[in-house]
Amino acid sequence: MNGVLLSITPSRSLAWILVVAHVAAGACVVALHPPRWIALTAGTVLLSSVVFHLLRDALRRLPDSVTTLQARKDGSYRLTLRNGESPACRLLGSSFVTPWLTIVNVELAEERSTRHVVIVPDAVSAGDFRRLRVWLRWKGAAHAAEAAGAEEG
Repeated sequence: MNGVLLSITPSRSLAWILVVAHVAAGACVVALHPPRWIALTAGTVLLSSVVFHLLRDALRRLPDSVTTLQARKDGSYRLTLRNGESPACRLLGSSFVTPWLTIVNVELAEERSTRHVVIVPDAVSAGDFRRLRVWLRWKGAAHAAEAAGAEEG
């Protein structure tokens, strides 16, 4: 396997998941009957959060939205953002892989910050999604373990 190049498109299902999760969180706040100022603060935070994550992760409209993910044979990874930037990154062992949801956790090399790329089946082609999941389970796990061992040693 030479690597994986994954083009990530907007996802309707991720948008719905985000909206439902934020509405549920809002319902929990209301059910607790907090003082008005706490309820308004929580509502503002939840509204800001859902708008941000819808625009960045589900609809991929913000400049720092990930549009492609490339996993190379040598174990290096690269993201391409909507604004054209293409930062190199390192896969973290905390990535999560299932057939219905994959979260690729990477550390951006230049910024030393973590980025979480949420991928659901309707955002990518079925074949590419399968290749990514297989890659992360086998190659990705080995590369993440090597990188973690190199940092400790």
